[in-house]
Amino acid sequence: MSYPLHGDIADMTIDELLALRDNWIDRAEEVTTPSVVNFCRTRIEDINYELELIASQIDEIMNEEQDAFDNMPEGPQQCDRGQAMEAGIGESQDAIDSLSSAFQNLESAQGE
Repeated sequence: MSYPLHGDIADMTIDELLALRDNWIDRAEEVTTPSVVNFCRTRIEDINYELELIASQIDEIMNEEQDAFDNMPEGPQQCDRGQAMEAGIGESQDAIDSLSSAFQNLESAQGE
């Protein structure tokens, strides 16, 4: 697996982020030298920072979409567009939950 550059993490899918997380956890368990462990922990901290940023951005978009949905009349809310908005809001929350889980798992991998 090649490792993304710092800025590339924002372009990754949740599945790719979770795979990267799992790979780092596996690698962190294999290493024994302090310098490598510190490097891995620093990379994990970087990934956690990126996960927090991504989750925050998704949350902002989700809130804007929820506000737009809430301001729609009830009739359009029940039409295809309203239902698609509602589904997107739920999927956004699922994405935030997955990122939060990844963040917590990475913290556990660091022993914090």
